[in-house]
Amino acid sequence: LLMFLLVLPVVAQEDDTNTCDIDVIEAISLLTQAQIAANAGDVSAAQATLENAQTVLDTLTSNCGVSTVDQSSPEGVADALFAGLFSGDVDMVANLVCQEQRAAAVEALDTLGEDTEGIEIDTSGLEFEATEDGDTATVAVSGELSLSIEIDGETMEQSVDVSELGGELTELPMIREDGNWVFCPMGEDAFGG
Repeated sequence: LLMFLLVLPVVAQEDDTNTCDIDVIEAISLLTQAQIAANAGDVSAAQATLENAQTVLDTLTSNCGVSTVDQSSPEGVADALFAGLFSGDVDMVANLVCQEQRAAAVEALDTLGEDTEGIEIDTSGLEFEATEDGDTATVAVSGELSLSIEIDGETMEQSVDVSELGGELTELPMIREDGNWVFCPMGEDAFGG
């Protein structure tokens, strides 16, 4: 993550440039401090420092137009796409979908958000493997989603193998658009439209 921040493109409005530059420096400093604390075995200090760094990264994302999503690889996009889909982060997902399908994706996500209230989905058990061919790629998705559903005050947990969800979630078509990898399903009904 530290190396990613060092090459992090900061796209800010002219008035906010100094603030955004300071936030990038602060984030790098906090991540370095967290690494030092972790290496020293001080897990609680490392965790607290990482939480502070996350706050700074959130500020960068919302105020400075900075994306913390690695779009340099199809796997990075697939990972962020699943995380965004299942956390309801419409803006993140919209930025990971090709221009041709962006409006349909946002509309579908608005509907999905209504259908998933009370459900938490952990995507950390997923694995991604890309097969690239020039400016196109297919990302094979495998592994498990962990679901946590609250019903009548009780929480039920279940793991679901992603292969049980259907082919459209296990083989993700990607293209390189403006130098970044993006998810780009083909067809008018790609997002149920």
